[in-house]
Amino acid sequence: MAISRVIYSFYIEIPTELLVSHHSSKEKFADNYDWLLTSQKHYANKIGVEYKHFTKDEAFDIYAEWFEDNYPQISYYDIINFY
Repeated sequence: MAISRVIYSFYIEIPTELLVSHHSSKEKFADNYDWLLTSQKHYANKIGVEYKHFTKDEAFDIYAEWFEDNYPQISYYDIINFY
C-alpha cells in the first residue's frame, strides 16, 4: 500500500459579530491570506507533496448548523477548530 503525503490548510472567516476578541488578528490574517496560501503551495511543491486548501462550503455549513442546534454554547471559533 502506497503512503501519500499531503499538506492541507483551511480558511473559514469568522463573522465579525461572532468574534469575542482579536479583531486585528482577523484583519491581519485576511490581509496576508494570498501570501500565506502561496507560501504553503510553494512549500508543498518544494517537498513534493500534494497541497489541499479548504474553505467554507456546504459541508461546513451543515456541520456548523448541527453544533448550533445541539450545542449552542460552543463558539463559532471552536466549531471551526473541531472541523
